[in-house]
Amino acid sequence: MDAILRIIVIFLSVFAAFIPMVAYLLFIWWMDRYLRQPLWMVAAVFFWGACGAIALGIFGSQILEMPMARVFGNEATNALGAVFVAPFVEEISKGVILLLLAMRMDFNSVADGIVFGAAAGLGFGMTENFLYFNQVYTQSGFHAWMQNVYMRTLYSAVMHCVATSAFGMSIGFAKFRRSGNGPVIVVAGLLSAMALHSFWNLCMVVGGALQSGWIMEIGFGVLPFLVLLMIAFYQLSLYYEGRIIRNELQEEAKNGTIPLSLVPVLSSYFKRRQKKWFPPGVNQDQYISLAMSLAFKRQQWKTASVRRRKKLENSLNELRSQILGMV
Repeated sequence: MDAILRIIVIFLSVFAAFIPMVAYLLFIWWMDRYLRQPLWMVAAVFFWGACGAIALGIFGSQILEMPMARVFGNEATNALGAVFVAPFVEEISKGVILLLLAMRMDFNSVADGIVFGAAAGLGFGMTENFLYFNQVYTQSGFHAWMQNVYMRTLYSAVMHCVATSAFGMSIGFAKFRRSGNGPVIVVAGLLSAMALHSFWNLCMVVGGALQSGWIMEIGFGVLPFLVLLMIAFYQLSLYYEGRIIRNELQEEAKNGTIPLSLVPVLSSYFKRRQKKWFPPGVNQDQYISLAMSLAFKRQQWKTASVRRRKKLENSLNELRSQILGMV
C-alpha cells in the first residue's frame, strides 16, 4: 500500500510541478502581442532552466559550500548557502542562456528579454518544485506535501520567474541602448535578480529558523507586489514596442514598402485583430509578421555596430522584398 501511495504522489508531483509552470509561461508568452518569439524557442529556454540551469546550480552550490562547511559547519552553511550562494549561482545559471539569445538578431525587444527570463525561471522552478515535493512527502507526509505544493506553486517558483525576468529585461534594455553603458545595465539587472532571490530565501530561512510567521509573511507580502511590478514593466515595454512599430513603419511607408494607411493598423494589436482591413487573397498573419520584423530590425540597425549593420541591412532588404511580393 505504501508503495502504491508513493507512486501516486510521484505522479501528482509531476503534475503539480509541470502544469502550473507551463500555464504561467503560456500566459506570459501570449501577452507579447506584437511579435511573439517562436514557441519552440521559448520551450527550449524553459528546458534549459529545468535541466541545464538546475545541473549548473547544484554543481556550483556544492563547490562553493564545501569550504564553507569546514569553517561554519553544515547547519550554518545550509542557511548561508540558501541566502547567499544559491541566489548567486542559480541566477547566473538561469541567465547564461539569456546572454546567448541576446546575440541573435531576432531578440527584438525588452519584452523578449522578459519572456525568455520568465521561461528560464519557470523551468528552474518546475524541476526544483518536483524535487522538493518528493522530499517533503518522504520526510513529513501527505499533508505537508500539500502545503508545500501550495507555497511553491504560488510563491517560490514565481520568485524564480520574477527574478530572472528582471535580468532578461535588463539585457533587452541594454541591447537597444545607443550609449555604451550596456554592460553596466546588464550587471545591475543580474545583481537585482540575485538580491530579489536572496531576499525571498532570507525571509524563508530566518522565519523557519525562528519559527516566526511574520518574517515569512514579509516575503509572502512583497512577492505579489514584485509580480505586479514585473507585469507593469512588461506592459510598458509593449507600449514602447507599439511606438517603435509606428515610427519605423512610417519611414518604410515613405519609401513605398507598405501603404501609409496600414501603419495605424499594424501598430495596434486590437486594430490588427479586426477583419477586412487587408485585401483578400493575402496571408494577413504572414504580412503582419513580416512588417513587425521589419520594424524591429530597423530599430536594431540604429543601435548596432558597423559589422552588425551589414547583416541587418541584408535582412531588411529581404523583408522589404517579401512584403512587396505579397501585394
